[in-house]
Parts: sequence; C-alpha cells; structure tokens
Amino acid sequence: QDFSKRIPRNEVELIASQVRAVFPSTASVELCGSYFRGADTCGDVDVLVCVPNGEDLESLCKAGVDQLDASGLLTSHLNTGGRSGGSGTWMGGCRLASVKDRPDLKEFTTYRRIDIKTYLLTERSFALLHFGSGEGFNRAIRLFATRKGFSLSDHGIRKVTRGKDNKGELATIWEGPLEQDPSGTHWASEASIFAFLGLPFVEPAARGHDFSAAQLEQLAESSDLRCMTEIATLDWRARGVVALDCEMVGVGKNTCGLGGERSVLGRLSIVSHSGSILLDTFVRVDEEVTDFRIHVTGLTQQNLDAGIPLSQARELAISFMTGRVVVGHSLAHDFKVLGFHPPAHLVRDTHSCKDLRTGGQSKTLKSLCEHHLGRSIQDGVHCSVEDARAALDLYKCVQDHWDECCPIADIVKPPVPAPPEFCRAAEQLRSSCGGNARLAEKFENRAAKASLHARQHYERVARTLRSLPFAVTSVSDLERPELRCIGKGKARALLFDLLEGGM
Repeated sequence: QDFSKRIPRNEVELIASQVRAVFPSTASVELCGSYFRGADTCGDVDVLVCVPNGEDLESLCKAGVDQLDASGLLTSHLNTGGRSGGSGTWMGGCRLASVKDRPDLKEFTTYRRIDIKTYLLTERSFALLHFGSGEGFNRAIRLFATRKGFSLSDHGIRKVTRGKDNKGELATIWEGPLEQDPSGTHWASEASIFAFLGLPFVEPAARGHDFSAAQLEQLAESSDLRCMTEIATLDWRARGVVALDCEMVGVGKNTCGLGGERSVLGRLSIVSHSGSILLDTFVRVDEEVTDFRIHVTGLTQQNLDAGIPLSQARELAISFMTGRVVVGHSLAHDFKVLGFHPPAHLVRDTHSCKDLRTGGQSKTLKSLCEHHLGRSIQDGVHCSVEDARAALDLYKCVQDHWDECCPIADIVKPPVPAPPEFCRAAEQLRSSCGGNARLAEKFENRAAKASLHARQHYERVARTLRSLPFAVTSVSDLERPELRCIGKGKARALLFDLLEGGM
C-alpha cells in the first residue's frame, strides 16, 4: 500500500544520498525518472550509477546493494541484482526510518520503491535519456531513430538494416557497431544525441509519458539551423560547468595546526556538471614535505612520488577551467596552489554564496552539505572528488538563480576526460588505518594536560597516528616521511620510548 503513495522530492534526495555513499567516489550517481523531469512528487526512486570503463557492473551493483542492506535502508528485494541488458540492475523497497544510527531520519516511515541501475560512464547520456524520459517520449525517439536507419537504446546508437526475415516478418537483419559521436565530445550530454538525430533539444520536463511520435516528427520538420545552435544554450551547463577541489600538503617550517608554513598541491580533482571525473591525479612535490596532513588528505610519500609534475597538473587544470564556470568551496586556496585564477565572473564559490548561508555561523562545506543536501561528508579523510561533487550539488541547488543566463561562449565544447591514468587517484588511495589507536591515545592523554602550544602539537601527532595507512611498530618507523611532522622534540622522544617499551 505504501508503494502507491507519491514521494516528495526532498525524501527522494535523502534516499539518493544514502545510495551515493556506498558507491566509489569515481562513480556518478544521479536521479532519473519523474524527479529528473522536475515533478514535485515521484512514484518511485530511480537511481542511475555510472562508473568508469572496465568495472564489473553486476559485481559493483551487488556490492552497493549489500552495503545498503547492511545499513538498514533496504527492506525488500524484487530481484537479485543480476545483469539486465548489459547493466547491473537491482529493484526493491526501502525506508529511511530503518537506516541504522540515523535518528534524524526516523520521521520518514513510509516504505518506498527504489531501482538502482549501473552503467558505464561512456553510456551515461543514453541511459539518462532513457530512464529520465517518460514512456511516450522514449517510444517516440526510438521510432524516430529507427526511421532514420538507427537503433537507439540505453547503451548507445547503432546503424541497422530492417527487412523481412525467413518467416516474412519485419525484423532487424543487420546491426552495426556503436556509433561514435561525430562532434568529438564522446556523447558528453543528451544534447549530443539529439544533434546526431537532427532534432532540437527537448527539455526533460517536456519528455512526458504522453509525448507522441507525431510531435517529435513535427519538431524535426520545424527545426532549422537556429534550433541546432540553441542546443548548446539549452544544455550549456553540461559543457560549461566544472567543479574543482585540491588536497594540499605542508612544506617549510614545521608549524602547529595543519603543519607546514606553506601549502602545496598534492592531489587535484575536477568533475563535470554531471559529477563524472574529468581529472583526479596525485601531484609530485619537489621539496621535502613537512606535514602530509594525512588525517585530511590521506596522502603518503608513495602517492606523491607516483604523481605528475606540478606544471603538467596546472596545464591540465587550466584546460578544463578556461572559458567555463568553475565551482568549488573556498576556491582562493585552490587557485593559489595552482597559480591560476579564472575570471571572477566565471567563479562560483559556495563558501561566499549568500543563497547558501545557513542560520548558524559555520560556512564549511560539511555544514552546508548537511543543511542543504541532508548529506554527511568529510567524516574521516577527505576525498577531493567527493568534495568537488558536494560543492557542485550545492551549486545545483541555486544554479538557476546564480546563473539566470548562460555566461559562457557558444564555442565552448563539453569537456573530454583526461586519459584514464590521470583519473585514478581515488582508486589508488589507501583509506584503511594502520591500527595505531593505542599510540594515539597516549598523545591525546598527554595533550589534555599540556599547555596550548604543546596541546596542539600532541593533538596533531595523535591525528596523524590514527590516520596512517600503516602500523608504527618500531623505532625505525620514525624515519618514514609521513611521521616527519612529529618533529625532533618531546613528542618524538615520547613516541620513541613507547616503541622501545613494546607498544
């Protein structure tokens, strides 16, 4: 009986945030169905998860469902998460009030229908067009493609030849390989599919269940070159908005607080308006790192050594930012370490956006996400991809007010992701802790009794020990670069004595 009730948009978003949390940061997680078309309420929750090529979609879907099951969100299973048409698909029921350790969700007691579909990022635009459009529009555009000699699906578009089979019935007798995007944008947006078919872009809100093939034919007949030019304007954010976040390490004098008198770039992440990764790479640091700030960055010497030169990172970042709207949080710090500042009229900093201000004093990304998105981030080591997407989602809350008209040039094309080897930092980063809790507790106890300056330093040492991805078990471990922030004084002597004593 609950499944027949309509779902408010805010509840749909809360459910989606639970789903987003269990998939890798390299995945793009979006809401489809009537939510995507702008409806005030939805019949069910349709979640589209897109991941980089090479992923096993069925296994990824199953792993995500298992985590959601363990969290208490899922309440019934209508299928087992098997493969459906080349994608991992799961269907079932959920309830927010059943999520463990989330008393803030107890008011959402209604059971809801939820579908989770996983696709490759290269298929995202086709999957979004299919699952974001109503049944009538889907039939209409597929029929339109068929009449032009193509077969359109949620995975791509192919040339086909239709004719009579051995039984004399009309059927597809030849099917070609997936078509490449002639615009060179790799099907970066739905608009590229419409352009390929010679159609003017149809906004999601207009793609309802009652849309007919005749309406689409009429649009095609009435469209002209101006319609094709307008595609770029109607879907300008898909080609003209990127979100940026950087992780920084400290160099120079071993100061308190974050450590290091100067910040330098250690990891660089840029995502598109859809949340897909354009760039996610470690950056080599050519001087000695004083403090890896590992409790925030998760970075180690090994990560930095595997990174690309700063000059190359800067060049790649500039190529994505030039001419586009750049979204982020407290972007001045990011621009400083990159040595590049886009024009002010293209910068969208969620830290300074008045429309995102909360009642409290805090303007941190974490607090804004909790307030506006009902989403918890930065509960441990920060992920620059997750933070870039969080800032992007905040921007989307106010994008129509912030950008009432398109601020970018018509010549700006959708961004093409960097080569795969420059998009894998999230996959390579070790997030597990090395089991140094007992050592960290010793420094926390010492900090509680120390003066202000000493307390800050002991607390920094404790944070570092808790976040290290390896266990500190012997005196020789003190020479590891990640423990350089301990310094040469009392903190190092204390750790030395603890290790000598067999802790």
